[in-house]
Amino acid sequence: MKSIRLLILALAVAIAPVAYQGCATPPSERVQVVTTLKALGAARDTAMQVAGQLWLAGKIDDAQRDKIIDFHDSKFQPAYRLAVAGVQADLTIASPDLVNL
Repeated sequence: MKSIRLLILALAVAIAPVAYQGCATPPSERVQVVTTLKALGAARDTAMQVAGQLWLAGKIDDAQRDKIIDFHDSKFQPAYRLAVAGVQADLTIASPDLVNL
């Protein structure tokens, strides 16, 4: 359980800089979305690296590692790809899949 908490903490630390950006002029919606997706991608990379390190250190077992990989591959990655595709398209015409996401 402690290892999973460390993984969540790593994810939170990776996302935190996006939440505290200071700027006099607010960025456009597209810039905000792209910045958020970049932060999520970086947080995902960090979380996966931490999971790998925890597994190598023996702090999580094969079943826990497999759950993390399965969640990444079956849930996170498809949603992330859909969100990126939505940003590359016109944000004013959101697909039903993107709205549901």
